[in-house]
Amino acid sequence: MVERTILAAPSAALTVAFSSPFLAPGSSIINNSSSPNGTIYNFNGGLSEIITIDDTNNTDVFDDDDRFNHIVVDGGTLVANGTTVESESLIVLRELDGDGNPIGDEITINVYSQNGQTSNIWGFSATDFLESGKQYIKVGGSNNGDSNYTELVPCFAAGTMIKEGRKQVPVETISRGDRIWTQSHRRRMVAWAGSTTVNGRGKFAPVRFEVGVLGNSEPLLVSPNHRMLHFSTQSHLLFADQPVLIPARFFVGLSGVERAPQDLITYYHFMFQGHAIVEANGCLTESFYPGAQALTGLEQACRQEIFELFPELKALPEEPFPMIAPELRSYEAKVVLGTQVD
Repeated sequence: MVERTILAAPSAALTVAFSSPFLAPGSSIINNSSSPNGTIYNFNGGLSEIITIDDTNNTDVFDDDDRFNHIVVDGGTLVANGTTVESESLIVLRELDGDGNPIGDEITINVYSQNGQTSNIWGFSATDFLESGKQYIKVGGSNNGDSNYTELVPCFAAGTMIKEGRKQVPVETISRGDRIWTQSHRRRMVAWAGSTTVNGRGKFAPVRFEVGVLGNSEPLLVSPNHRMLHFSTQSHLLFADQPVLIPARFFVGLSGVERAPQDLITYYHFMFQGHAIVEANGCLTESFYPGAQALTGLEQACRQEIFELFPELKALPEEPFPMIAPELRSYEAKVVLGTQVD
């Protein structure tokens, strides 16, 4: 048995806003073939859950057209244990503004079917956050739903120096019970620490910040989705005079910021009993935030340890506790940074 996990929302969380050739208003999201471009959906929110699947074939990819090799081990409230499932198709959405115009970047929805029935949809995943109460329009899709299990791995590369108090310590040496400096000017106890090794090429290739880009005293290497604290004239104007958190990959394109691919990379994580800002190589960034999407990027042993320490996270809310600062979406980051997001 090879257990893999996905973060899935119930199919009823995305419903048709207006009639289409195949879908009545209020009906839940369905496969790509039955969802013509131009279909408008309401996102109704709803609790996402981590679903565990026994993948007996291609253990890196949740395949389409291969249901007998994907059997649900723990389907939570979304799908019965023992069900054979597929990653049926992909649907590409864009958010609509108040005037009905598409805004922001494309968001890909992975639609999941069961029992070999292409229109029997039990849930879906998304490559970016959907906002409750917003409408989204379908702009594309694919009948081939093959998708990678791992989506997000937000943390530091080995050698990153974390401010402990009066001294700095390598991130890989931090363990549960250590006390680490936070921006609140008090040292907080580490509730959990772990690591994840992934392919360091493609979407998991680390982002390198040269000295001084973010006030860092040494080059900084972090995962693409690790969020950095940012404050500028633009963020001041747009976000009410408060710092914001921006994923590292959104900085690529600025002078001194680039991808640094490598064959394998180990990312290190540490978490407090709450979200906090810490100092890494002299610049400000976040501690590990155990949101549902982030936890899907951890290796099974890391996830299991977190669930043993924090059993309330097993049925994961999108926000288990408040974020320390607002997180910018891609189109907001473009405005603040003046970059093209990769």
